[in-house]
Amino acid sequence: MFRTSILDEFEAIRNWTRLNKMQLDVKKTKELVFHRPNPRFSLPDPLPHIERVNGLKLLGVFLNANFKFDEHVSKMLCLCSQRMYLLKQLKFQGLDIEQLHIVFTALIVSRVLYALPAWGGFLSSDLLNRIDSILRKD
Repeated sequence: MFRTSILDEFEAIRNWTRLNKMQLDVKKTKELVFHRPNPRFSLPDPLPHIERVNGLKLLGVFLNANFKFDEHVSKMLCLCSQRMYLLKQLKFQGLDIEQLHIVFTALIVSRVLYALPAWGGFLSSDLLNRIDSILRKD
């Protein structure tokens, strides 16, 4: 079995970027090691000059090293609550139910569905209930 080191892998990425006329900004580069919580497992040494993080935002999704999406769901639900307030204001201004449904779908349902296949399978029943509760509000 062929094994490669993290340094070799990172150098291959740097070479690929050069070959494809791209630049890799090392100052903005982060290292996120996905792992299960296991006290017997030790993480490999971090890459030199690269910050290791436990979580980050990638394409609008908050990723965590232990595959928990609590932060993503909390931030998403906070945003959806703010948008629900906007819907209440539109209802108060006299927007009819069909138009409210269109705005609800555009502002809230689209946010919940964004990248759902990537993070939806990792949700606990508590997180699912929190999402369901915002979708059931009227």
